[in-house]
Amino acid sequence: MSKPIKITAIILSLMVCLALSFGGGYVFGARTPLSPDQNLALAEEVWDVIFRDYVDLDKLDANALSQGAVKGMVEALDDPYTAYLDAENY
Repeated sequence: MSKPIKITAIILSLMVCLALSFGGGYVFGARTPLSPDQNLALAEEVWDVIFRDYVDLDKLDANALSQGAVKGMVEALDDPYTAYLDAENY
């Protein structure tokens, strides 16, 4: 293989790799979920409202609320193979 053909083949290979890299980043970058801060903003707001405005603050159990929120998130997956095990059940 002559030197100009080798150089051309190398340059074309690099260009194909570069194009695939950018294409993959474009396709998979669009599927990136929101950051946890954005996703948890509603949960934090509800938490704040409960601890600020709930009528019987003495009965609030932060641990029970947290465990319930985690169980709810896992149940929302609607996946029979995914389960949350708390410290007692683990």
